[in-house]
Amino acid sequence: MPRLRLRRVVLLLAGYGAVWTVGLLALDRAAATVHAAPWWVLVAVLVGTCTWQCAPGRHRCVKRMHGGRPLPVFGLRADVGTVAAGLRHGVWCAGSCWALMLVAMLANGLAGLGLMALVASWLWVEHLDPPRRPGWGPHIPWRAARILLTAVRRHRPKYTAPVARH
Repeated sequence: MPRLRLRRVVLLLAGYGAVWTVGLLALDRAAATVHAAPWWVLVAVLVGTCTWQCAPGRHRCVKRMHGGRPLPVFGLRADVGTVAAGLRHGVWCAGSCWALMLVAMLANGLAGLGLMALVASWLWVEHLDPPRRPGWGPHIPWRAARILLTAVRRHRPKYTAPVARH
């Protein structure tokens, strides 16, 4: 229903944003704690992040983000259902992304912003691949890699041999 589209988008983003607001406050506190801790705590966080990226629990979170329930169409039930959908998606997104976001928050200044953009891009393109069965192992977004490789191949300049001039 076109006349309700903006309202539903705002409600969905409100639910999603509420989850990430709480999550980012917790991650900010965790990052401050790691900054004040000895160097080996940072190493432990990096090892833990690598482990979480390969863990079946993370893959379950990613898989849950792919799924969705039909939303009610009319009335208050539709508004509540839209907020609930935003909350659900936010919880599964935060569950799958928290470790990489914590690592990105540990970097300072422009490097931190660049790393956050890189992490956000990686996590976004991860959703281009279909969900897979949860298990141990890294989740590499192969479909996005193929799309990027195809784009590079199409737009690379063709090599032409230099013309000899006399």
